[in-house]
Amino acid sequence: MDCGEGVDCASLELPKIQRKLTQTLAQTGSKIVTVLIQGRPYVITDIESKSQGLFSCFYPGMQGGLALAEILFGKVSPSGHLSVSVPRHVGQLPVYYNYKASYAAMKYYDLEQGPLYPFGYGLSYSSFEYYDFNINKPEFNLEELDQGSVVISYFVKNTGNMDAATVLLLYIRDKQASVIRRVKELKAFDKQYLAQGTSIHRKLILNRDSLSYWDHNMKFIAEEGEFELILSDGVSELWNIQIRLRK
Repeated sequence: MDCGEGVDCASLELPKIQRKLTQTLAQTGSKIVTVLIQGRPYVITDIESKSQGLFSCFYPGMQGGLALAEILFGKVSPSGHLSVSVPRHVGQLPVYYNYKASYAAMKYYDLEQGPLYPFGYGLSYSSFEYYDFNINKPEFNLEELDQGSVVISYFVKNTGNMDAATVLLLYIRDKQASVIRRVKELKAFDKQYLAQGTSIHRKLILNRDSLSYWDHNMKFIAEEGEFELILSDGVSELWNIQIRLRK
């Protein structure tokens, strides 16, 4: 064990023997699929560059081997998205997606900017088309939020050659808070399994808690002001829209 209760490592690099194994395999010219069984994000920049496939499995549990085998051999498509950001270098820590809007976080003059893989990143064996994004209205009364009145609707179609699950992530950005907030915050997601060639109409709903925060008096409040809503598939932003809350 190199991590766990009472056990830790000073470095985030994989053990030297594993890095040597990857280097040796790469010299053969063979295609490499790397599977990471891990209790933490590792610095995998060198290994990632030599791999044609990369699976981050964390600790997958008793049925993890079976699940991984079904994914590796194409019986099912992966649909997971990262719950943490993966750094490029141990010196890049901490690295996280929701830093405070008061400063540009984690920039280094001698390192490519941003994490190697950001929070929320995830790929599929299939492909999906999202279209006809819509919001029920652009302005809301604060009293309306108790009913969860902010409704975003969209269509998604499985355009690939395999049945698979898609995940749409909804972030918010508060542009006028009286207390500095994060550059963006994940507030909702929608995961839907689709057979190849099929499409479905879906909705994401925000309520008062989704748009509230702890103010300087440590009260959990929703304030009037402007918000940006951002929809992402984990790889790129698909749609964003401005809304306004008013008294």
